[in-house]
Amino acid sequence: MVERSELLGEVVKTDVLVVGGGLAGNNGAIGALQKGVRVLIADKSSIDRCGAIAGGVDHFMAYLGTDTWDTREAYLEWVGKIARGTVNLSVQNAVFCRELNAAIDRMERIGCTLKQPDGTYYRTTSMGQPGPYFINFNGKQLKPLLAREARRLGVQTLEKCAISGLLTHDGRVTGAVGFNIRTGTFYTITAKAVLLATGNTNRIFENPTGLPFNTWQCPANTG
Repeated sequence: MVERSELLGEVVKTDVLVVGGGLAGNNGAIGALQKGVRVLIADKSSIDRCGAIAGGVDHFMAYLGTDTWDTREAYLEWVGKIARGTVNLSVQNAVFCRELNAAIDRMERIGCTLKQPDGTYYRTTSMGQPGPYFINFNGKQLKPLLAREARRLGVQTLEKCAISGLLTHDGRVTGAVGFNIRTGTFYTITAKAVLLATGNTNRIFENPTGLPFNTWQCPANTG
């Protein structure tokens, strides 16, 4: 199958394919690379400025253990309420909570600090939070800084490539297919593992305006 696909376009081989080069995709790619495998990010844009925070972000949600509301347990309880049952809390605990400190450390390391000039955190509350989970900071350059770190570590990229389907064999995902949105070049990507980082859950509930794209999510989110 893969050999025949060469007649359609290009064949790319990697160990881990990350579909989506946003914040989750970049962090996932870095984590996989640190395990000593080859990693490729495929994104329909550029990993420097793509995803929900392509233009930057001004807040980071975190619990810091300063009070009873500022704990993992209190945070997960709040997430369960605001998500209206659409979030698997065991996944939220394993992915967000377990990796929270590492994510904060990584942001500091790449030069995008969450702290104010005096070394403190400026925290605010919103969305019915039991306390100020939002850390306000200057995150205008977070995306290009993270992309630069991914490239520095050796993550490969396939940009302007829209992934249109997954390849499977005997019930296992073995890669993906996609095409360059500018040139039309067809790609067959083979991989030992595929990480889908195609965007947050979006437009599940109708908003008061009735306009489907009137949302705080990135309008280019096709995940």
